[in-house]
Amino acid sequence: MPVFGKEQEDKSHRVLSELINRVNDNTKRLRDLERAYESATNRAIAIEQDMMSNKKNIEKDLADLKNKLDSQETKLMQIEETVKEVMKQMKFLATKTKVEELESMLNIFNPLESQFTTKDDVKKIIREEKG
Repeated sequence: MPVFGKEQEDKSHRVLSELINRVNDNTKRLRDLERAYESATNRAIAIEQDMMSNKKNIEKDLADLKNKLDSQETKLMQIEETVKEVMKQMKFLATKTKVEELESMLNIFNPLESQFTTKDDVKKIIREEKG
């Protein structure tokens, strides 16, 4: 009987050893899965924080763009008002032909370019015409 007892003891020792190996292997796998889960959770948290940071930056950039756009719109309105005023004032400006006409009239009375006749010159011309 001792032979059978030893064989049964070896068999139960092998079974127990196999069970311990499997439990150890399963424990190792469970730890690996826990590390992978923790790593995935940390990555998800980091991604979420990056997204929140990006969202804040985008919102800030949009607010800056809105302010710049409002400023440009105000400047454009001022330019439009200035152009309207200039156009209104241009109606009162003299045209080129009017300026040329005025210039020719001034040249007629310019003593350096015109020749004026005196009273004596006119009398002389009249006498010459009469005879």
